[in-house]
Amino acid sequence: RRLGIGEDARAQIVAVAAANETQIANGQIYVWPNPLLSNGKFTFENLLPNSVLKIYTLAGELVATIDKSTWDAKNDDGKMVASGVYFYVVESGGSVRNIGKLAVIK
Repeated sequence: RRLGIGEDARAQIVAVAAANETQIANGQIYVWPNPLLSNGKFTFENLLPNSVLKIYTLAGELVATIDKSTWDAKNDDGKMVASGVYFYVVESGGSVRNIGKLAVIK
């Protein structure tokens, strides 16, 4: 719309950040590749030191507990998990920091 006489024009400044800067600023956890299509590993980005990852089935059964930033899609017994959707829970300092979904496709 055009401004009339005596109206004030104001602009809103929006900052654009690179994806990795946004991740850190929002404190979000990013997982890639997602879905996992082969015998690769999920990588978890932006974890705090001493974070613990817990992987669960949709039924809420614990599949794996991980203390590093990658998961090879194996359960705690070392067996490959079935194709499907899983939840991950990131705990740090005794509290839940993030919950998300990931998929395994064989």
